[in-house]
Amino acid sequence: MNSIKALLIVAFVMVLAAGFWMGRSVGQTEPEEDRPTWLAEELNLSSQQEEAMRETWSEVREKMGDYPGEERRTLSDKRDEAIKDLLTEEQYPLYQEIQEKYRKEKEDLIENWKAPYEEAMERTREILSEEQFIQFEELKAKRHKHD
Repeated sequence: MNSIKALLIVAFVMVLAAGFWMGRSVGQTEPEEDRPTWLAEELNLSSQQEEAMRETWSEVREKMGDYPGEERRTLSDKRDEAIKDLLTEEQYPLYQEIQEKYRKEKEDLIENWKAPYEEAMERTREILSEEQFIQFEELKAKRHKHD
């Protein structure tokens, strides 16, 4: 009986949170592209800087796409399947080769994914003043602590 009560309480809280979130998003009347970004407000960007930042980071999102999680899972699945087919003492060196190949492919995938980000960081450094860039780095560090 206690587990049913707990389940009902959790469900109620989730419904409340969803309602709150939906209410907030419905109340937003400004189109997103017309609203200053939180970063523009935090760094006190000029409209020219804000537009340049928006352009830079939308390009990087386009180039990078989603984090290559699916590709990584595919590589991992290939490796795991190969391991299942091996796993005898005589075949252990083959297992090591598979592991090394997987590691290299994964590194290449991540390196290709990081290049547009690093380009955008360089462009960001050019767009912002030194003080703004320092503040940008601090904000980025805080944000990553919470992720």
